Amino acid sequence: MLASDDAVDVPVYIPERDRYRLEEPDITTGISSNGMTFTDMAGTPWRQPADIRLFPGDGFSRAVEMVPGIALRAIPARVTRRLHPVLLRGPVGGQRPALRGRGH
Repeated sequence: MLASDDAVDVPVYIPERDRYRLEEPDITTGISSNGMTFTDMAGTPWRQPADIRLFPGDGFSRAVEMVPGIALRAIPARVTRRLHPVLLRGPVGGQRPALRGRGH
């Protein structure tokens, strides 16, 4: 398990239209529960990821290879009142990728 001060060097992909949400999630996401904000629930102060990359816009209409051999397609899914991408995993060709989520 990582300590709150541990640095993790991985890219974070996000659609361009949602990029601003990574600046101040307490303000921009509206995430709260039982009077607790996003940061309250995380238990540590928010630190913006160091390696933010924009998810390609065409990744919402077809699978795109983020790295060779790994293709992702985002599907806007309504969660509460906001749209969130759901990532699909599967072949890049004409085959339909499998939906991956809880219990899969």
